[in-house]
Amino acid sequence: MLTSRSLTARSAVLAAALAVIFSLHVTASDQPLVTLESSLTDLIYHVSPTVVTVQAEFSTPQTPASPYFGSEPFRSQISSGIVVDSSGHILVSASSIAGSQAIYVRFSSQKSVPARLIGIDYPSSLALLETSAGLGYPAPITQQYLCGGQMVLTIGNSYGLRISPSLGFCAGVRPDGLIQFSSIMTSGTIGGGLFDLSGRLVGIISGGLSSGNRIEAGLAVPAVRIEKIIEYLLEHGDRPIGYLGLSTREIEMSPGIAPKPASGVMTAAGNKLIDHGLLVTSVEKNAPAARGGLRPGDLIFSVNRKDIYSASELQLQVRNSRPGTHFQIEFLRDHRSYSISVPVIANRQITVSNFNNDSYRNSGQPAHDSLKQELQFLKEAVRRLELRLNADY
Repeated sequence: MLTSRSLTARSAVLAAALAVIFSLHVTASDQPLVTLESSLTDLIYHVSPTVVTVQAEFSTPQTPASPYFGSEPFRSQISSGIVVDSSGHILVSASSIAGSQAIYVRFSSQKSVPARLIGIDYPSSLALLETSAGLGYPAPITQQYLCGGQMVLTIGNSYGLRISPSLGFCAGVRPDGLIQFSSIMTSGTIGGGLFDLSGRLVGIISGGLSSGNRIEAGLAVPAVRIEKIIEYLLEHGDRPIGYLGLSTREIEMSPGIAPKPASGVMTAAGNKLIDHGLLVTSVEKNAPAARGGLRPGDLIFSVNRKDIYSASELQLQVRNSRPGTHFQIEFLRDHRSYSISVPVIANRQITVSNFNNDSYRNSGQPAHDSLKQELQFLKEAVRRLELRLNADY
């Protein structure tokens, strides 16, 4: 069961920020700046025990052996994890540990502790680890699912530094159920925490959206889903993802199509005018969709007797369905309507983040806290704000 620690930094942070913004004359000695810096320091200090460093080791037989690493060359992938209880359970991004030969967890300056994989929740791409001893402390979890416009704090490993904080804003919850937010991150931040200014866990960072080498937005699994994920993994182990094996894109038509009845097949649409749906762009060979008769070019207009408008909506329904669940799919082909029943099968695929990889070969050097460095960065940012306000007035 998840536990919580009482935090009171939010009101102080907001009060200090407002005082800075509306001050006409800001100097280095002004109390609001000191209060703001102190509040941010307290906030980072209180949430930092929730985050651990996760090191996954992968063998690389294709790499020539090095005398420094012995005859078994390997590489280490550094990411972050979230402490979920006092019994040694850690939630991490499955993409950072899947296929590894060994997993270690480190908290603060302590030695690495071996961890074993309990299970992977494929719908959320989160994995549950178990260590022999409790590390850090779990954070209280927000009970709010939406967070649009809210200021958030991200904390995770960055280039070997365990506590690398960054401030940003939550954009809201996407159609696929993930939280989208803006903040500075690296691949090591994956698995870290997204916190509100009261210190409550908002989400677990699972990846990001990028354009070229630039990360434009982060993605996180909402914290309100964590408890059920943990309960399932502890009781059943892996939870596979639903799979049909097709790709679609949204389409609208004007005027709409009046379908003709298909000879020998149950008529699905009747006299209904079809002006929207999902165009099937590809169907994987031998997948359930292919065995059910779907082909590229078919237009899906109804799923389980309900109109379908969004490709992400269908994807989310399939991903969250248990294997064996049947989807009643109604579609058009050559202006004729058809209805088929397609079973969902289990699939175990991990969505790998498109972050630039900052993994490194194991050098035997521990990951140190970057709290002091990041606080200095925040302090300099506040001073720049001070200079800007003075210039404006």
